Amino acid sequence: MAGDRPSITPGEPPTVVAELVRRFDDHVDAYESGRYNEIQLRQEFINPLFKALGGDVDNEQGYRM
Repeated sequence: MAGDRPSITPGEPPTVVAELVRRFDDHVDAYESGRYNEIQLRQEFINPLFKALGGDVDNEQGYRM
């Protein structure tokens, strides 16, 4: 639903996105070490990014494929 989407101001990242970038920058060595895996990346960065941009990554609306 469009009404459930966060409002995004052009030129200004949502607070969640800015926090994800800050967290990544703070720990980039650990993420590039080879021990950080795709599942962790998805759970800690990709899903929160898409949620912040209004995506339904958990299929809360129950769409079938």
